[in-house]
Parts: sequence; C-alpha cells; structure tokens
Amino acid sequence: MFTKNNNPPSPNEVDNYKEKVNKLIHMKMIKGTLFDKQRGLKLNSTKIISVVTGGSQGLGLELVKLLKELGCTVIIVDILKPEEKVLDCKNVFYYKCDISNIIEVQKLRLKIRIKNGLVSLLINNAGVTNVACLKDMTNEDIDKVMKINLWGTYLITSLFLDDFLLQKQGFIVNIASILG
Repeated sequence: MFTKNNNPPSPNEVDNYKEKVNKLIHMKMIKGTLFDKQRGLKLNSTKIISVVTGGSQGLGLELVKLLKELGCTVIIVDILKPEEKVLDCKNVFYYKCDISNIIEVQKLRLKIRIKNGLVSLLINNAGVTNVACLKDMTNEDIDKVMKINLWGTYLITSLFLDDFLLQKQGFIVNIASILG
C-alpha cells in the first residue's frame, strides 16, 4: 500500500497495520489452530495454504508475516515483488499476477494448485485508490479502481471457491485497507 503521496507507509503506519491485523480477521488463531466461531470449524495452521492478494507491502505484508509465523503456507499474489527477506522462507511463495485480468488469475490458480495444493484461506487485500476531486478524475481512473477493487476480488474469490468446496471448508477475508 502506498500513501496519498505514493510513498511507502511510515514506521508508525506499519505499526498501526500490525494492530489492525488482529482486529480485522474474525478468526482466532490459538496454539497453531485456526477457529471459525460461527461455524465451529478448525484447521491445523501448518496445513493451511493461504493466499494474500496485495501481500508485498503494507497491511498485506503484515498479514503475510503473521501467517508465516503461525506456520501456514503463504502465497503472495501481487504485481509488485516483495523484498527478498520475505521470500527467504520455505513456506512463503510469490506469484506475480494482475488480479483484474481473468487470464492471469486462471493461470495463477492452476500454478498454485500444481505447486502448492488446495487453498484453504483467501485474504483479498489488494486495492487501489485515486484521491482526487471528481472533476479531475477520468473514466480510466475510476475504471482502474473498479477493476482491481471489485472485479479482481470477484475473480480471485470465484476461481478459488472450488478449492473450498473440495475441502468442504475454507475461509475468505475481504479487506479494504487503502488509506489505512
């Protein structure tokens, strides 16, 4: 995530993201087990294959770090490659993908299925914004926001839904993290 000035978040903003991480996910992670209170399901975190869109920076990166610490297999899906130190771990993978492009998302799903297995946790975190007066915005500006924030979330969710159905369980978390 970038701030309004297109700069990376400050250390204070990153600390705020870390605090929000635990509040955003309605699931509780206790002693290596993932619980969904509403349905009473649980998964061993070492068996969780998670996808985090927009996971190369900002809140998405903090979610990646949290899931990595819990022992989950974490797949970062982003157009930006994360820092090498994030990928220097046997359970973290990166796939470059424009989530608003259906062909790229279909190829992504196939790669993940072959190389990593069935996804059991999907965190839709990727998003963009355009902070400007309405009179200064173009149709292309709005189109880009809608393609990534709405269409991209729909594509990713609909294509990984089969993984959840095959396992008879799965978790989807949608986050709107732009602007904190």
